[in-house]
Amino acid sequence: MLINEYGAVQRHLEPSHVADLLIPVPDDWKVVRAVVRSAEAFFRSKETADEASEAMLIGLTEAVPEPQVETSAGEIVGSPVDTGPADPIR
Repeated sequence: MLINEYGAVQRHLEPSHVADLLIPVPDDWKVVRAVVRSAEAFFRSKETADEASEAMLIGLTEAVPEPQVETSAGEIVGSPVDTGPADPIR
């Protein structure tokens, strides 16, 4: 918080660096309740998207075999490619 530059990155923050920062707190939380609920919904949707992305990657990793490759020593490693059914989605 000591650097005043556009795009500056503060590498490590200690309590003394942020002790004097003012954090606005409303007198009546009803004023910002909709914003808080929207933020909570955003964070839930982000967590759901992250979980779905991870599941997709795991499924893809399991569905697509590691291709066979020949090492510099001439050894074949990996799994033979299995093309599976013609149209696995339908």
